[in-house]
Parts: sequence; structure tokens; C-alpha cells
Amino acid sequence: MIDIHSHLLPGVDDGSRSLAQSVGVLKLLADAGITDIVVTPHLRAGEIAARGEAAILVRDERLAELKAAAPPGIRLHAGFEIMLDRPLPPEALGDRRYALAGSRYYLVEFPLSVMGHLVADVLQVISAKGWSRSWRTRSATTCARPGPWICGARWERRSRWTPPR
Repeated sequence: MIDIHSHLLPGVDDGSRSLAQSVGVLKLLADAGITDIVVTPHLRAGEIAARGEAAILVRDERLAELKAAAPPGIRLHAGFEIMLDRPLPPEALGDRRYALAGSRYYLVEFPLSVMGHLVADVLQVISAKGWSRSWRTRSATTCARPGPWICGARWERRSRWTPPR
């Protein structure tokens, strides 16, 4: 099993407070059958231009420390949980260091005040660049599939996205 959303990097955001705490959680996750975890510290889209490189550096340093202390059987990968307080800046689109495990997927969250059609517009821009979307609301984390306009419409009505049948 794979966890694509975690806050296990010690002292980086509102997640783990220490390396010992993170290692303890990793042991529990390994015992539960989790094999791969993407660490996803918070990053605001509006901060990427000013501090994106520094955020990547801190994340990668803490990730290296955590990998060295991780129990056997757990593979750790880099990512971010990006708050779309504004559209992703051009320098982030196509830069796989902001994506989940170097993939084509972003983990994004939206301010609670964002309307569904605005979410759809943001996802359309990401999709037009050839990237896939990862959808997170307060109630679910799901990989978005075809058509951000579908996602936006369903999010507006239901407050979370569900895959089309």
C-alpha cells in the first residue's frame, strides 16, 4: 500500500515534531502494510517564486535524515502539498521536484473560500501543461481523472470529487 499524503518530516510543518516521532509512525505504518510513503510538507503556490528552492532544499535534507533512520521495508519519496492560494507559477509547472515522487501528479489543496468553477479553471491550466492532478479536499485525497470541468462541477455540488463511472 502507498501513502501519497503525509507530514512526517520532522519540524517542517504542522506534522511530526521530531525524528523519533517520525520513525515511530513509520514503524506503525510498516506494520500496517504500507510500503511507500510520499512526504508532502505544506507549500503555498504564492511562495514558490520567493522560497521554492529553499523549501525543496529543506525538504530534501530532512527526507535524507528520515530515510537513514527509517525501518526496513519503507520507501520514502519527495513531494509537496501545494495550497493554491493563487495559480501555480510557471516555474513550478513542469518542475517534477514539486510533484509527487517525481511523477506527473501534484497534490494540491484549495482555500475553503474557493468556488468550484475557479477550482476547475486552475485544474484546466495544470492539465493544459500536460500534467495530471491530485485532488485533496478536507474529506478525501483522490487522483483526478479526465476533465477538470467534471471535477469542479462535482466538487461544487458535493464538496469532494468522485471518479466518473
